[in-house]
Amino acid sequence: TVSVAYVNSDATSDTSQMSASYATTLGAAALKVGYSSTDSDGATNTNNLTATISQSIGTGASIFAEFANRDGVASGGETSAVLLGSSFAF
Repeated sequence: TVSVAYVNSDATSDTSQMSASYATTLGAAALKVGYSSTDSDGATNTNNLTATISQSIGTGASIFAEFANRDGVASGGETSAVLLGSSFAF
């Protein structure tokens, strides 16, 4: 599944945002990758990249991994995070 969006607003400042995501399965695992970008006059441009993969391991349990990267944060740097986890449903 592919999703794409674009929004432009000329209210008080010229702001535009675009995003795209792709979701699929790899065997029994679910994979999703996304990207978004925001451009606003007088503000730092922001870009986000995310990726998630999850796999059911049976009986209501699953494991997952997530990655997120953001640049253009107010401090002027780049921020990344990786998350590994598990979930259980009763």
